[in-house]
Amino acid sequence: MSRSLSSMENQVTNMDMLLKEAQLELERMETAIGEPTDTNGKKYLELLLQGAQMLFPSNLKLDNTTASIIISCAGGVILLKMKRCGVDSDTNVDNEMFDLAFEIYKAVSLVVTTESNEPFFVKHPTGSIYQISLTPSQMDNNVLGSEDDAYIKLPSFSALQSSLENHSLVNVQVTTFIGNPYPSTENITGTIILPRPAAPVLSGTTLSLEEGARVVTSFNTTDPNITVIFTIEPSVNVSLKLLLGLGSPPNDTHYKHRTVLRHTEGYRWLVTPEMMEKGTGTWYVNASLFNSTWSKGLTLQITIFTTKCMYWNTKQLTWSIAGCWVGIQSTPRMTHCLCNHLTSFGSSFFVMPNYVDVSLTAQYFATVNQNYVVVTLLSAFFGLYLVTLLWACYADRRALTRRKMTLLKDNHPCASYNYLLNVQTGSRRGAGTSANVTVKLLGTQGESEPHHLSDPDKPVFERRGVDLFLVTTPFPLGELTGIQLFHDNSGGHPSW
Repeated sequence: MSRSLSSMENQVTNMDMLLKEAQLELERMETAIGEPTDTNGKKYLELLLQGAQMLFPSNLKLDNTTASIIISCAGGVILLKMKRCGVDSDTNVDNEMFDLAFEIYKAVSLVVTTESNEPFFVKHPTGSIYQISLTPSQMDNNVLGSEDDAYIKLPSFSALQSSLENHSLVNVQVTTFIGNPYPSTENITGTIILPRPAAPVLSGTTLSLEEGARVVTSFNTTDPNITVIFTIEPSVNVSLKLLLGLGSPPNDTHYKHRTVLRHTEGYRWLVTPEMMEKGTGTWYVNASLFNSTWSKGLTLQITIFTTKCMYWNTKQLTWSIAGCWVGIQSTPRMTHCLCNHLTSFGSSFFVMPNYVDVSLTAQYFATVNQNYVVVTLLSAFFGLYLVTLLWACYADRRALTRRKMTLLKDNHPCASYNYLLNVQTGSRRGAGTSANVTVKLLGTQGESEPHHLSDPDKPVFERRGVDLFLVTTPFPLGELTGIQLFHDNSGGHPSW
């Protein structure tokens, strides 16, 4: 156990000194290779939790600044653990660290100085915490959280009254993490509205709807618990009838489910796991006009994406969908979840690929004689594209032999601070060197180990050469103040 951890253990009853030692230990772990270890990270959080829990019986109150420091210290060690690599990481201990962080946030919530209906919001290194104290009646359909982050909507007061009738004040806390705190094969993105600001932009398919015709599109599902959100936007306000079928396109007599979409209700259809009978395979949607007049130029824009709402089951230590459903307000950038309980929530998301019906290719080629000018131009552009592509491939290969970034062999595999070194050799005669070159970076917060600049795949430091090297360090060097570059005077022409 480090000196700072021992000091933290001795200062558990003194919050000011405990936080001072905690900040020193956090700085030490940030600059030490392989830290925090599972043991040190868990011990660090246990000591913070002991200190926070001792505040509650003593009726002491924390100001918001001190509360933010405690939360940042807990979040900081979690962030370091998430960024550290290594083969000795124990997943179960990692889960315990996240659970300890949650307990710290709860302990702080009991002693933070906030008045009723006054929110306490803090962003920490691994996410954010929103907390508010409300009377039971004030919880009626209250929206908690930040619209820039995750937020939830509480049930009505009538639904909560029986559970809260003996409480005059309730502390409610919404905690989010920027990364998935629990291991899973799912693409979990967050902690009930669940934001997804980095979601890709959906590229829909636009199809023409001829008079008396139908449009059939398909999607494939491999997850029986997924919800498919099918959007079909017509170019004019009309009503559309949608039929859902499995394995083959549905018709008016054979289909699994049916719905009618109108512009007053929105052109979105949630195909739930219950509708798909929790089965997988290829599903087809048949779209046609319903009690509407066809107009020339009518088009349909179709987009499909999938999502699902889950919670972390603390007994089974896995993500579960029990008691959670996807809401109609879900978009590619936000998952709307409807749940009948409170816990740790998350969502998965997948953009369905556009389906291309290759069976119509022969029909399209049969119409070439109707507009041969377009075909000729497209062929010419495609030929020019191929020539340009071949030239670009040749140029890239030639450039790779002379210019490429070299990842140095003596870099530490867990170092997370990167510095790109660009060395340009002059063009005069004899400007290159055959010697082995070594570099050391100097900064305001420290200096790097000596690194040998070499590349096994290409010669370096040749005349008119440009060499790029990625130098990594396990801790930040601060603002760079200098570079030491030296060589061993070896080879036939070491002068440089």
